[in-house]
Amino acid sequence: MAREAIDRVSSRLFFTQITIAVRLVQEVRSFCRAADWHRAIDRCEQLRIVLAGVVDDPKLQGDDQKSVTRAIDDLLLIIRHLERDRSGQKVTNGSGKNDRDFGQNCYIIDSNRRAASNGCSGGVENGQ
Repeated sequence: MAREAIDRVSSRLFFTQITIAVRLVQEVRSFCRAADWHRAIDRCEQLRIVLAGVVDDPKLQGDDQKSVTRAIDDLLLIIRHLERDRSGQKVTNGSGKNDRDFGQNCYIIDSNRRAASNGCSGGVENGQ
């Protein structure tokens, strides 16, 4: 009986973390569309914290954990883009070409988040 209660609470907490992550992704997109870089960066940082808690949840296994880990890594790229956008600098990858754009990074994170929240493996790989 106590184990069932713990499982229910654990499931609710996991669902709450996923819901918060979805809201933060939506806010990041909204703030970027409004060119409110400071708030977009803030939401990305909050999202990294939430996803860090999700990635260790035992409900995520194998590919799902990898997808969330990739999303956390992608957020670092997004934050770098946003910080440079805020300062008016062009972001390059050293070859003279622009790094993957913010929209592509958001798409990857959103796809990985959907895969994780649906309990299925998959999502989008980096660079696709």
